[in-house]
Amino acid sequence: MWDAILGIKTELGLIAFAIAVALLWYRARLSERLKVIQSVPEAQRLDAVEALAEYLHIDVSGLPDDLKYKIVLEQLKIKSNREMMIGGIFLTIALGLIGASLFSPVGRASASVEYVVCQGETRRDGNCPNGSTFLSCGEDVDAWASERCAEFKKTRTYQTHGGMCGYETYKVTCTKVI
Repeated sequence: MWDAILGIKTELGLIAFAIAVALLWYRARLSERLKVIQSVPEAQRLDAVEALAEYLHIDVSGLPDDLKYKIVLEQLKIKSNREMMIGGIFLTIALGLIGASLFSPVGRASASVEYVVCQGETRRDGNCPNGSTFLSCGEDVDAWASERCAEFKKTRTYQTHGGMCGYETYKVTCTKVI
């Protein structure tokens, strides 16, 4: 169950997971109280049953002791099972949200992609860095970036004049890749 935390990608998934864990913890507490009541010696059992009846908001006044005991035990079992079912539902929702976030590109944190784009007269004269994408003088760097990135940031890193149009080198960072 704890490995699922690593797969949580959304706030809603985290909230559902936290609720499921809290409900499962609460159910474990109720089960523990049930065991305690069952293990209390017969002479002290009535006090423990009445304390739990008050905790569970059950009016058992005027009932015989053996019936009080049965009612409180049954209510603990019912409440414990209900909390287990609700916890299971929230855990299922959390795991479903985790699974959906793992396989859906929407909302997924994607790493940015960086390009070095060199624009100028010719690639051969050494003004463009090795491995850069070359665009000739008339091409638009923004249009080139828009074909690859849904959102991008363009920063000019180098500029020189001369030849037909000079040379400019840009760092294009895609924050959202198409």
